[in-house]
Amino acid sequence: MKIKNLKSQLVKQTLGLIVLIFALVSIITSLMYYQNSKKSFLDKNNRLLSMMNQQVQHFLTHPEEELQWVEEALVKNSSKEEMQNEVVFILQKFDYIYRIEHIDKDGMIIGTYPERKDMIGLDYSRHPVFTNSQSKSEDAFVFGGTFVDPVKGYSSVSITMKGHDGSHIVGYISLDKLQDTFAILEAYEITYAVLDEDGYYLLNPNKDQVTQRVLNPHYVDHQNGFVKNGDLVIYNQKRNLVQFQEIPETGWAILIYQDIQSVVTPLLMNLSFIIFAFFIFGFGALFSINLMLAKMEQELQSFIQMTRNVSEGDYKVKESNQSYSEFVDLKDNFRKMIDKVEVREERIYELNRELEESYLNTVFLLAKTIEAKDAYTGDHCDRVNRYALMIGKKIGLDEKMLKELSHGSILHDIGKLNISESILAKPGRLSEAEYAIVKKHSAYGYELVKAIPGMEKAKEIVYYHHERFDGKGYPKGLVGEEIPLMARIVCIADAFDAMTSKRIYRDRTFTQEEAIQDLKRNRNLQFDGELVDIFITCLKSEN
Repeated sequence: MKIKNLKSQLVKQTLGLIVLIFALVSIITSLMYYQNSKKSFLDKNNRLLSMMNQQVQHFLTHPEEELQWVEEALVKNSSKEEMQNEVVFILQKFDYIYRIEHIDKDGMIIGTYPERKDMIGLDYSRHPVFTNSQSKSEDAFVFGGTFVDPVKGYSSVSITMKGHDGSHIVGYISLDKLQDTFAILEAYEITYAVLDEDGYYLLNPNKDQVTQRVLNPHYVDHQNGFVKNGDLVIYNQKRNLVQFQEIPETGWAILIYQDIQSVVTPLLMNLSFIIFAFFIFGFGALFSINLMLAKMEQELQSFIQMTRNVSEGDYKVKESNQSYSEFVDLKDNFRKMIDKVEVREERIYELNRELEESYLNTVFLLAKTIEAKDAYTGDHCDRVNRYALMIGKKIGLDEKMLKELSHGSILHDIGKLNISESILAKPGRLSEAEYAIVKKHSAYGYELVKAIPGMEKAKEIVYYHHERFDGKGYPKGLVGEEIPLMARIVCIADAFDAMTSKRIYRDRTFTQEEAIQDLKRNRNLQFDGELVDIFITCLKSEN
């Protein structure tokens, strides 16, 4: 596990905490500011919608008065020329209605103002401007359908008044004046639209949407309950807040789009201020914390040095000034602990010495047990021990490793305690079954010594000393350096002594030179080649 520096860790954690607090405050503040800004914009836009609604309603009331003036002109003037002149004058004066159609009680057009002779005599008896007002009382006003005037390019709407003589006076109103009235909204990043009862554009800054009778999808979704007032929608490839308001008695609706960027921009400015304020605060906090941590680090380093001295055997605790009561308590408790450790260390030293003596006695007792069962095996273990130590010293093993090598080489055949003497003392070649039993002695030996403390490497020697370098040995068939080093050493020492010693199953012993030649022939087959060379060098030096 990677060891971390306390000071840097505390600084990082403090910085992380400041960043976390900053992030939380920024997020919460931003959300609150966004919600408040959004509500403020929606409230403002609602007031704006109400004002626009009133303007539309006010705009639509003027043509009613204008139609009444037109009716009076039609009644009092007998000649067509006088009627034409006076009605045109009224239209120019009021400037709301741009065309009048006079329809008799049977639905036939009897007059147009300004005059259009091609329309005189047309049958409007089934036209909505006539039928919708047919059942109304005198002086009642009925708004008809909307359409786009092909000449003006603006939406128009008809208004019909039923006269006293049963005739109908139809006025056509252009909504272009409302277009001019609402144009000021564009400066506030607000896009408006007036829609008919089906959601088609009547007024919009983009005239193509009016002339091409484009349907507003958001109003349709609003009518179906999918879009609500104040929702975010995509309009002109931008995110906008959308709001709707119905215009009474017309079936029309006004909607406005507010670019969300106008809400977000103040939010970003506010967030920039928060970031700056937190930067100043965070820098000051880190500076103060760093000063405190520097003092704490100094005292910790003093304490660390004291523990380092104790670990090296120096139990003298030097006095030093401490700024924090926690460090004073820590040092006092540490001093008391040191006193107890000194006493326990002395006791542990004595126990270890006794345990080591007991352990050594156990090792040699086991060796004597082998010798008592088979005098040849006992002498063999002593010689194997001597040869193994020759190699171990030559390759530079330390004292601890040499001690384990010695113990393992003495005990390498300890497992033969579990093998029948009749098999061990049998003259001549063993049968396959008998040899299979003998091969188990390494596993038996491992079971006997594995519980003895301080025998980690010795256990490996006992278990693996019959492994071959080429992988054809037992019990695991390990190959090359998979075999523990000390087991490879004892393998050579064991084989060499077996060749140069008298065996009950063999008539003659090898000379040292014959045994050396056999070792050479089996380099990197049965034995580790490098260790063979080292052992031969040791033998020649000894001779």
